Amino acid sequence: MNEHYPNTYRALDENHTKGRTQIFDPSLAHFPNAFRLADAATAHERLEWEIIRSELRSHLLQLISQSRWKDHLVLRGSVLLHAWFGKAAREPQDLDWVFQPDSVKLDDPDCEACFKELTDLVKANPRTQNARIQVDRIASDDIWTYERAQGRRLIFPYENAEGAGREIQMDIVWNETLPEAPIRVGVPQRDGEPIEVWAASPQLSLAWKWLWLATDMNAQGKDLYDAVLLAENTTLPFALLRQVFNSDEWYQKQEIGPDTFSELYVDWDNFKLEYPWIEGTEKQWLSRLIVALTPTWHEAKKTE
Repeated sequence: MNEHYPNTYRALDENHTKGRTQIFDPSLAHFPNAFRLADAATAHERLEWEIIRSELRSHLLQLISQSRWKDHLVLRGSVLLHAWFGKAAREPQDLDWVFQPDSVKLDDPDCEACFKELTDLVKANPRTQNARIQVDRIASDDIWTYERAQGRRLIFPYENAEGAGREIQMDIVWNETLPEAPIRVGVPQRDGEPIEVWAASPQLSLAWKWLWLATDMNAQGKDLYDAVLLAENTTLPFALLRQVFNSDEWYQKQEIGPDTFSELYVDWDNFKLEYPWIEGTEKQWLSRLIVALTPTWHEAKKTE
């Protein structure tokens, strides 16, 4: 496989790629072939891999919570939604972190030290009950070089007892300002006590989802699905939404309201490929999101 593919794709062998479909990943858009592999499978296979991936997520969270970087990494994304909403949330496929303080950039020595030490921790502890991380295949790529705050992805290929493989990824972004202080969240585990980490609040998580849907060149279905789940269970203060949108130069000068988002395009087809049991069209989910944010829009009329 040539250099036009991300390192995190080329690190996978036939045991990982067999029978899986390529999906465009906008965080890797600086590569000519910006792909990751879809997780679609039969219901039985999906359940088996979900159990193993959950085990590996717990393993990685435990290692991080015991590292010197535990107070510098703020969790966001699907793992949090799964912690808050259980089975209503989609099964997490990765771990997403924001590095603090936001003054640290990707070329800072602390960045390299963080990645090296976390990778070394995994290499020294590669096994869980049902899987083995293939430490010789660990790979990384820079992500979001054109959009959002720049970061880096680490991918940890692993195999089960039969030698079949999958992968779990961990993204860390840098130079991302948190408009409010992180909170402590206990992430539930299949076995054992919850693992406590620093995390973005539900309100900030929702504001970020809105920003990405509005500003990403290739808005993702998973962000729309997550945003609806958050919006139907969270009251988003308009001041926080406004503050998050002010991080985008264009939106600093724009009003924000239901009409701002009524014509968004979201890549729903690739999302349905991995989550075929989720019913409804992109437009239906977008309408549902706009309705769920009615209290935020009412507040906006008083301030904009």
